Amino acid sequence: MKRVIVLFAALGVAHLSAQERMEKEQPIDKSQVTTKEAISLLENKSTQESAEIKKVVIKPKTDKEEEAAFEALMKSENEKNKKALTAQVLNEMLGSDESDALSLLLVKNVSECNMVLKVVGKTSYNIPIPANGQNAIMVEKGVYQLTGKVCELQYETQKDLNKNLLVAIKRMED
Repeated sequence: MKRVIVLFAALGVAHLSAQERMEKEQPIDKSQVTTKEAISLLENKSTQESAEIKKVVIKPKTDKEEEAAFEALMKSENEKNKKALTAQVLNEMLGSDESDALSLLLVKNVSECNMVLKVVGKTSYNIPIPANGQNAIMVEKGVYQLTGKVCELQYETQKDLNKNLLVAIKRMED
């Protein structure tokens, strides 16, 4: 026990003597910066540095043909008359009936790229879905093949649309 106490006492003395030597070599100057001033300088410096940093946003590539098809579909008459479809979609969601001949397909695009989803089954549809947006369509009940490109990556699946369906499409990081 005495050895442990002596060791701690020796370490304390060594620390104090090292601190005294530092103060002798570099005497404390009254013009040195206080803690508050240092924090203030750091805060100001960090805002100045962040103002100098340019944010570079790399948007994923999209196929030019896909983008042109998306733009054409967005300008089409069906998209311009979207309010009527939105009312129909809301009615379908709230009052879904098993005997109804139509099903709701709601597609959510959780990516940085616009996309066109091709829905092929009893009838064929092309649905424009904006980046980080959604779109919906009423289709005849049945089995449909869904295909499209999400930021130049192919998406393909088969869905049973005999009931209302929400499809969320997200591009996974490489």
